Amino acid sequence: MIPNTPRLALPALLTLAVLVAACQPEAAPTPAPAAAEPAATIAPTPAPTPMPVVSTVSAAFAVTGDHINASTGTLPKDIKDFAAGDTVYAQIMLDGHTASTTVVLHWKDAAGTEIHKAEKAAAVEGLTPVIFDYHPDAGWAPGAYSLVFDIDGKPSWELAFSVH
Repeated sequence: MIPNTPRLALPALLTLAVLVAACQPEAAPTPAPAAAEPAATIAPTPAPTPMPVVSTVSAAFAVTGDHINASTGTLPKDIKDFAAGDTVYAQIMLDGHTASTTVVLHWKDAAGTEIHKAEKAAAVEGLTPVIFDYHPDAGWAPGAYSLVFDIDGKPSWELAFSVH
């Protein structure tokens, strides 16, 4: 056994403890709380801009007729010739899947002048009929007419009919 071994280990341990203590990082001082800005100078966070809805709806077909079938709620046949006193019905079958869509129907005379405009919103799942009707107060003047259907703001279908 080597004499004085414990005394040699003690100074080495003390030196090691001093070195370890010297290497320890000092605790960062706690920053003082910042003064709050006056409410008038803080700009509110703007709300996120909603994404535009992209329609997946299209027109499967469109027809005109003189009445709605009570059992099906649709036009039973496509009629292209009407009398001056008739109410003209126009149906467009929407095909698509969306929460809702807007259909605007423009009724035009032979010169292309809009004589009536109607708008309807419809929920669409698969084939969905949207039906409009119109009868001018003074009745139809004889001549050619056209119907232009807009689906979600885009022209989608055009029909022609005549009044004799």
